[in-house]
Amino acid sequence: MNDTALTALMHNAGLLLAMVVVFDMVTSRQQLGSNPFRQMLAGVLLGGLGIGVIMASFQLEPGIVFDTRSVLLGISGLFLGTIPTLIAMAMTAAFRLWQGGTAAWTGVAVILASGGLGIAWRHCRRRPLTEMSWGELYAFGVVLHLVMLALMLTLPWENAKRVLSAIGLPVLLIYPLATTALGFLLANRLRREEAIATLAESEERFRSLFESSLDGFLITTPDGQALAANPAACRMLGRTEGEIIQAGRGKIVDPQDQRLAGLLEQRARTGRACGELTLNRGDGSRFEAEISSAVFQTSSGPRTSMVLRDITERKRAEAALQESEERLRLATDAARVGIWERNLKTNRLQWSPMAEQLNGYEPGGFPGTEEAFQELLHPDSRADYATAHRRVREGDGLLHTELRFRLRDGRERWGMVHGRLIRDEHGQPTRVVGVDKDITERKLAEIKLQETLARLETSHQVLLRAIEDRKAAEAQVRRINAELEQRVSDRTAQLQAANHELEAFSYSVSHDLRAPLRAINGYARILAEDHGPKLDAEGQRVLGVIRDEALRMGELIDDLLQLSRLGRQSLNIAPTGMTGLAREVYERLSATAPSRPVDFRLSPLPDAPADAVLLRQVWVNLLDNALKYTRQRDPAVIEVAGAIHGDEAVYSVKDNGAGFDMKYADKLFGVFQRLHNTAEFEGTGVGLAMVQRLIHRHGGRVWAEGRLDRGASFHFALPLKAGAGPVSSNGRAAIETLQPELSL
Repeated sequence: MNDTALTALMHNAGLLLAMVVVFDMVTSRQQLGSNPFRQMLAGVLLGGLGIGVIMASFQLEPGIVFDTRSVLLGISGLFLGTIPTLIAMAMTAAFRLWQGGTAAWTGVAVILASGGLGIAWRHCRRRPLTEMSWGELYAFGVVLHLVMLALMLTLPWENAKRVLSAIGLPVLLIYPLATTALGFLLANRLRREEAIATLAESEERFRSLFESSLDGFLITTPDGQALAANPAACRMLGRTEGEIIQAGRGKIVDPQDQRLAGLLEQRARTGRACGELTLNRGDGSRFEAEISSAVFQTSSGPRTSMVLRDITERKRAEAALQESEERLRLATDAARVGIWERNLKTNRLQWSPMAEQLNGYEPGGFPGTEEAFQELLHPDSRADYATAHRRVREGDGLLHTELRFRLRDGRERWGMVHGRLIRDEHGQPTRVVGVDKDITERKLAEIKLQETLARLETSHQVLLRAIEDRKAAEAQVRRINAELEQRVSDRTAQLQAANHELEAFSYSVSHDLRAPLRAINGYARILAEDHGPKLDAEGQRVLGVIRDEALRMGELIDDLLQLSRLGRQSLNIAPTGMTGLAREVYERLSATAPSRPVDFRLSPLPDAPADAVLLRQVWVNLLDNALKYTRQRDPAVIEVAGAIHGDEAVYSVKDNGAGFDMKYADKLFGVFQRLHNTAEFEGTGVGLAMVQRLIHRHGGRVWAEGRLDRGASFHFALPLKAGAGPVSSNGRAAIETLQPELSL
């Protein structure tokens, strides 16, 4: 690589960049625009720059010179467009031909290729020139100067080889970088000019909006100092802009207006605020204004905008409208006339409070749907309503009909319904508005009069028919009485049979099952006393198991009989004090238990209507379970609590004992269902089933929660209204409930 060539090319590229900076200072793309004269002037200036870089070119050998015209013309075609580039190309090509030399026509070809490639690249890319990156500019520079080097082949072959070997590498090292730097400079200028234009346009829009706005507009500091006011604000406040700036917020806003502090707090918290304030005019008068304020940042610090709108007339109109509506409401209420409106696009109904009251709704309670309205219509009036609704849309737009309504509480009423169709500006029907006058009294009087006339006209026939109906009714009553007596007799017999079956079952359990158990236990005892010494250790252990299981079977029979008796025992519901009952049961149970530390926590329990005797058994079973399953805890903790939830009294017994796995929770209240080994905790598995039976008989519910080795909580709820649904306690119901449990 020739160091002299590299240095000369670098000097030439630096000269180009310096000249372009001067060009950038005296012209701009915004000034060029689409004006042909300015574009031609820019082309002449570019041509002058091109001639300047040619005159400062590096001469490789006589007639062959190198300069940065390719960079200049390529960037010109890319950024400045066709007309300036063509003029610059013509001027530099003419000057190069005037210089002459061996490579004159090759230089002209480089000029034409450079400018043409820049113009073509400009038209082929899709995105704006301001988005050109360093990479794209460098790629453009590489392509541009590869083309320039390729045009060296138009020289005689020996000259071309010398030129390419001497200048090829310096060109590819320097010119793409110069192209990139020059292109990035112009891209930055484009971005700067676009930003300036955008800012100017924004300022112009703001100024136009500020000056022409019908709403008052103030620019202030956050502490209330006024900085600017538009003409509308001056007219509204009756002051000049200078007077507004001198007065500030303190004299413009009524100091007695308590709403100002809230708006300032809202703006300080969120950056914006909207509301209404009382403002002072220059002549001392006051008016109501709607205020919108927001905080924005400027180079001078935070500023606030305030938009003012005089709402005096709107307030008067609202007051007049409210007064008119109140008079209309009083008139319609006095006449018992409801106002309604149907939106034909959404098919939604809107009723006045009187219309809702007439139809049995609380104010605001009507859903506004066609389905809800159809439910109110009496079946006899639905056809009349459909006909009237169709006629109002297809006919003269007037609605007039009488409708019969059946209200939700069972009452019936009649309404005289008048309406008118409303159309939009295109003549399309949009809604129907009307009134509904209650004519129930008049209609009932008409009906009663018609009925009276009919009775007078047909009194003889009615009398005969009444006699016949009475005879038929008496016969029907006698027949019904006979059927009722037979049903009572059948039900009594069924109940007696059920009781007999239950008594027989109890007798069988009490005697027939106990007799074999007594025999097993007796023979086991004889075997132990007479032949015990002859048995080895395993035989004695098995004999002990037989006796223990016989005793356990006896306990199971006792528990089962008790469960059976609970199903037959009649309920004696009365207000029951749960706190005293739970405390009494716990004290009795703890007195019979071995002495051990127990932290018993009893919160005040709500009273509930219940059978105290049966509820005592519930507390016995739950507290006994809590004491049993906390036997291995030191100290044991048992908590009893209760509260009122809706129409129920809910009670809970919580302990820190052995607990259980929740996936077996559905087995807790089944007969003979146990989740722990009898070797750990004694029991027959009937206690919780008994609790569930007793709570269900009271119309309540019972459930449990627990975690294995983390304690358990048993809950039951009783209805606060006595007789809210206890389970039937007749004998057959008890037997039918016991039979599936006994099958276990």
